[in-house]
Amino acid sequence: MKDKMKQVMQLSLIGVSLLTLVACVQKNEEEAEMSSATTSSKSSKVDESSQTPNSEEAYAKVIEDFQTLKTGDTNLNVPLDSWTVETVINTPEEINYAFYDINKDGVDEMLVSAQQSERYLLALYYLKDSQPSVLGESYAASHGGARSSVSIYQDGAVLVDKWSSGNGNGIASAYQIQSAGATETGSVTYQRREFNATDLGLTGEVLDLDSVMWKSFLGEKTESSNQEQETSSQKQSMDIQAIVQGDFSSVAGVWRNGKGDTLEFSSSGLIGSSTLQVGEIQNQWLTAGLSSGIFGAAFYFIPSGVTLPSEDQNGEVYSDVSDKSRDRLIGLQYMGAISVAEEFYYRVE
Repeated sequence: MKDKMKQVMQLSLIGVSLLTLVACVQKNEEEAEMSSATTSSKSSKVDESSQTPNSEEAYAKVIEDFQTLKTGDTNLNVPLDSWTVETVINTPEEINYAFYDINKDGVDEMLVSAQQSERYLLALYYLKDSQPSVLGESYAASHGGARSSVSIYQDGAVLVDKWSSGNGNGIASAYQIQSAGATETGSVTYQRREFNATDLGLTGEVLDLDSVMWKSFLGEKTESSNQEQETSSQKQSMDIQAIVQGDFSSVAGVWRNGKGDTLEFSSSGLIGSSTLQVGEIQNQWLTAGLSSGIFGAAFYFIPSGVTLPSEDQNGEVYSDVSDKSRDRLIGLQYMGAISVAEEFYYRVE
């Protein structure tokens, strides 16, 4: 009896030991599987991250170009228009760059801006077959009348507009940047600057360049947009009474509209080949006439806080859509222009 009891106890102990051993083996296998899965997961994240090119390295040739231009050397890796090159050489301290993923594909584009009294996009680069390429530039030729501008929209679209300041004729093209390169999505040929971005299906907001963190080609960060705006607000406001008397000091400087057109004033009047004939003050804004060759238009000086009255023409109502908190200029060949935000000129701060 005792021997049987002893055998039963031995068998029980063996059973418990086997169960414990099986449990330990299963636990070790599960832990090994979990460890393997974790390692695999970490490995895939590293691989995914490594597929995104380093922006500084990807655009190293462009950075080298702008550092070269600051010395006056125009031998570039990625060619630019001669008027863009002239801007960089003449104002090297005002040129900055930033990386921005326009189409949200994990690969940055490179933005180059110029700073006069307001920041504008000087050149836009993207990667084509892993090599930097220029999509658009902004410039105003010092002679000949060639003009060009490039704008980025928050929905990822890009607008490149090229025209002649002499007759206002030009071509505007819309693009979408994709992994294989930049695809043109539409193009419009226009006359006398009668063009609206909506003609190309561009209805989104234009990227606010002051929301981007810029760096100089010397490796320094630029001052914040808030500091720039504070400096801007300290400048003289538009004085239409003084303008009537021939004193344009309150509007001296460069003004630009949403299409990239620019006007420049000195303290004595408009600079350039166009002729400005000052009229009279009407309902808190100043009327004038602007002519260039055989073309002419009404022209308004509109101080901040003043709203142009709505116009009803053939049952269609046009309303002032400008930023009333800022001084504005506008040339009107038709009253509907006041309902097009891009027609208004604002001081380049």
